[in-house]
Amino acid sequence: MAKASNSKKPTSEPSKKKALKSKSTESKPRQLEWGSNPAWIQRAIEYLTCNVNFHLRLFSDTTSGAKAEGRSKVQASESKIALYSVLAAAIFKTIDNEATQQEYENDPTRFAWSTQQQFQRYEYQVQAKYHYMLILSDNRLKKMYLKYAREIQGTGEGVK
Repeated sequence: MAKASNSKKPTSEPSKKKALKSKSTESKPRQLEWGSNPAWIQRAIEYLTCNVNFHLRLFSDTTSGAKAEGRSKVQASESKIALYSVLAAAIFKTIDNEATQQEYENDPTRFAWSTQQQFQRYEYQVQAKYHYMLILSDNRLKKMYLKYAREIQGTGEGVK
């Protein structure tokens, strides 16, 4: 008895998946080069510095921070991507590079997403460094505490 073969017959036409995949990679826009354009970050910082309420809405104002500064808490009524769209417009609408400006005008959403990713990447790096510093300081405090605890315990007198 002969076994039925489940193998597919070779075809000369490329599969639909391959055709779709190659089509999507051809139309993919180039990635924005933030690293080679420090002026973009500088423009964003200038905008955020000049527009404090926008800065507080974008980076989530805290109640304790607002109380300490004697003001009311600022809350965003828009989505984060809408706020990053405003920031992207501040960066790219009046940029000197006409090609980049034209790209922005053709697809402002892509620039808003890229701006959001850039700032979130930076924010996560800062948080990670801060967390690492806290761990180091916690370990340092723990070691110092254990050192003094051993000294006090060694005397047999305790803390007076």
